[in-house]
Amino acid sequence: IENDPTTTLVIQKFIDGTDNTPLSGVEFLVTDQTGAVVGPNNGYYTTDKDGHITIPNLEPGTVITARETRTQAGYILDGTPQSITIKTDEVQSMTSGDYLTLADSLSTSQNYTLAASPVALGLASNERVTEIMFVFGQVPGGFSQVEAPMLHCKAVSGLTPGSSFVNVADVGGTHDGVWVQAVSRWVTTVYGKPTPLPKTGY
Repeated sequence: IENDPTTTLVIQKFIDGTDNTPLSGVEFLVTDQTGAVVGPNNGYYTTDKDGHITIPNLEPGTVITARETRTQAGYILDGTPQSITIKTDEVQSMTSGDYLTLADSLSTSQNYTLAASPVALGLASNERVTEIMFVFGQVPGGFSQVEAPMLHCKAVSGLTPGSSFVNVADVGGTHDGVWVQAVSRWVTTVYGKPTPLPKTGY
């Protein structure tokens, strides 16, 4: 009797900036460390309604690389390959996210108001937007901010008083062939109303 252990890989695809809302209909090309395609259909797999791709019977020690090759209309394709080494008798997972495009081909000479609330995006009651990204193409010399942009955010109700969360602003770009980046982080603390409320006046 020969024991031939194999394992299963699950690729999970979700909408970036949400609480892991699944994204179906996203195509991946899956290869091993030699560049050979994995499975049927020349290595192409498509996520199901739950945003999953399940690849069974993989040999331990194999390095699997998955690269997104097609996404749904209105989303930004993430073409960065991801790799994982298959381990014995484990169900392993690989997670990837695509950003939903709110607006495209905007003009820098105009001001815009973009709604990203759960209602505007048609999200479910338990889904929230946690991340937003702005992408600029090549800009001319002297490009700079001329307005005071604002983000209006509403926290989830029911947060525990005294709890906190971290806000992150990450800005980067290529200048003269060098990637330049600035990151700012700050902490927001949740305060609750004291009970009873303090007495004011006389």
